[in-house]
Amino acid sequence: YKDYFNYFLSESSIQEILDLDLFQDSLYVTTEWGIFAGNYKMDNLKSSEAWTRIFSGDSATQYLPAVGLIFTNGTVLEANDNDWLEFYSGLDGDVMQASLEEDGTINILTSDWYYELVNKEIVYSFKIPYSEYEAFKSKFTSFHIHLDGQLYIGMNNYGFLAIDKINQTHELFTPNTPFQGEFQALTVISDGNLVAATNIGLLIIKNGLHYNLISYPNYKNYPKNYENTNFINTLLF
Repeated sequence: YKDYFNYFLSESSIQEILDLDLFQDSLYVTTEWGIFAGNYKMDNLKSSEAWTRIFSGDSATQYLPAVGLIFTNGTVLEANDNDWLEFYSGLDGDVMQASLEEDGTINILTSDWYYELVNKEIVYSFKIPYSEYEAFKSKFTSFHIHLDGQLYIGMNNYGFLAIDKINQTHELFTPNTPFQGEFQALTVISDGNLVAATNIGLLIIKNGLHYNLISYPNYKNYPKNYENTNFINTLLF
C-alpha cells in the first residue's frame, strides 16, 4: 500500500528531509524546520501532536540519537538538558554524512573532508584530493567503511575513492562515462567510432568504452593516469 505523512508541524509543511534515524522506539527526522522525534510504538505519527521538535534551528543536517549529537555546517552540537551546546567546531565544508563506531569513534564526512573524532580530537582526516578548478570541482557525497577497514568515499562526477588508511594510499574507481554531459559537436570517424568535442577536450566511444581526452592545462585537474583507467591525460595540441 502507499502511505505518507508530512504533518510534523501544524503551522508549516516540511519540504526537505535531510536525515532519517531509528533508535530504540523512536523515529528521528531532520528537516529544514529542525529535528523531530516520534515514538512509533506508542503514538500515531500521522498526527502533528505525536511529534516533538527536539531542535528548532534550520542548520541541522544529521542527528546521531545514540549519543545525542547534531551535525550542522562546521559545528557539532551536544544535548545538554534542554539545550544544545558546542561539542566540536572547525569542520571544513558542508556535513554530508556521520556515523558512530562501536568503539566510540565518530566518522564525519563533509563536502571536502573526511574526519574521525575520538574524545573530541581528530585522529584521522583526509582531504578531497582533486581539482580546485571550478569546471572540474568535485565534492564528497557519502562514505562506507568495509569490514576489512577499507574506506570508500563517493565523489561527485568522478566515481568513488578506495582509501587505505594504514598505507596512506588511495585509488579512484571511475565509471565508464563521459567526463561531462554537454558537447558542442559530434561526428563518426572513418573507423566507425563516435567522437564528441567540447572546449575542454574530446570523448571517443570505442567498443562500448568511453575514452576521455582532456586538453592541457585542464588535464592537470583530473586524477593522474596511474590513479584511474578511464581518463587519458595528454597534451592534444
